[in-house]
Amino acid sequence: QHGGEIPGIEDGAEKVRVHAGFHRNVRATLLPVMGQLAVALQGRSLLDHDTRVEHPLEALYVTGHSLGGAMALLLALTLSGSSIHRSIAHRLRAVYTFGQPMTIAGPLPHATDAIERKVFRYVTARDPIPALPPKSWGPFVHVGQEYRLADGRWQRSESPVAQLSSMREIPRAVLAFFASEKRRASSRYTLADHGPHHYIAALQPQNRVTEFGD
Repeated sequence: QHGGEIPGIEDGAEKVRVHAGFHRNVRATLLPVMGQLAVALQGRSLLDHDTRVEHPLEALYVTGHSLGGAMALLLALTLSGSSIHRSIAHRLRAVYTFGQPMTIAGPLPHATDAIERKVFRYVTARDPIPALPPKSWGPFVHVGQEYRLADGRWQRSESPVAQLSSMREIPRAVLAFFASEKRRASSRYTLADHGPHHYIAALQPQNRVTEFGD
């Protein structure tokens, strides 16, 4: 699954090796995304490009769940690795991901430290997806700051989620999804903890009503 490469910061010589499949998804969507960001940077409406807005793009926050989280991280690295996108990269404030799988194949070069400090990953303890790809696919690592749900509270984790040793845990996680709540509680992993609605519910502040009236 290795094979994707992103140039280092400011078109530097150091390359960032990444998951090839996730990288292909980013490349397939990069042009339209960058086109819309360029429109916003010029102070034009995304709904009607001929209409001027009061303020051009001032700050950029990138976010995603699961595959979307992996793509959010790779988009941020792509922006920072190209002088063409420098004006947009300078407006990147943070990357927030939820249930994101591992994306980087090895340590990031020091030139990417500024981006890594802007990455905030949220994972639940029994979500198996952040532990993928497994070690049998090659070494992958998490980057950025990790916050893990424990005892109903999000806490900063001193160490990132580790890779699964093999794919054998995944069928068990799938079975746990369909098991009773009592049996599911005894499973190390369950896909029930990976759904976006699960993360939304876990992140919702207490005594606050959502836009859905919950």
